[in-house]
Amino acid sequence: MKKLLTDKFVATVKPPKDVPQVDYFDLGHPALALRVGHRDKVFTFHYRVGGKLKRVRLGRYPEMTLAEAREAWRLHRKALAEGKVLVAVDAPTQVSVLIVSTVIAQWLEAWRRDKRTNTVKNIELQLKTEILPAWGEREIRSIGKHDVLNLLDSITGRGPWCRRWGGSPS
Repeated sequence: MKKLLTDKFVATVKPPKDVPQVDYFDLGHPALALRVGHRDKVFTFHYRVGGKLKRVRLGRYPEMTLAEAREAWRLHRKALAEGKVLVAVDAPTQVSVLIVSTVIAQWLEAWRRDKRTNTVKNIELQLKTEILPAWGEREIRSIGKHDVLNLLDSITGRGPWCRRWGGSPS
């Protein structure tokens, strides 16, 4: 339902009786909505990626005011225009992008604590020779099942001898 959202409306709107929730889209701010349910009121931002509708939770009312939701809406639209992937956050100024190399470094740091030295070296070698060259600077949410299957096919297609000895079996 489209409506010009005001502070008074946001504060006084009641949950629907016949449906679980209703989205009230702000007329002055396309894709900004107030989702009113039986438990709470949440500001959301709607957008499309590849034709698929996505929704990002901006924050919950009354912790986030209408003015803060509109500022978060502005930041999310700007990030979307710059090609960044949006992440559901409750803070209006945060839009984060997770890069594969950063996630791997963080995971490796936490994972290696109680592992044997040779195990850690082998895993680091595999990550540095296979994963990071292929996906190191990609956004992690952009990697799908097809990407994983293609990478695994390329690794198994080379065979185990290629990595260690640099050639094919004779």
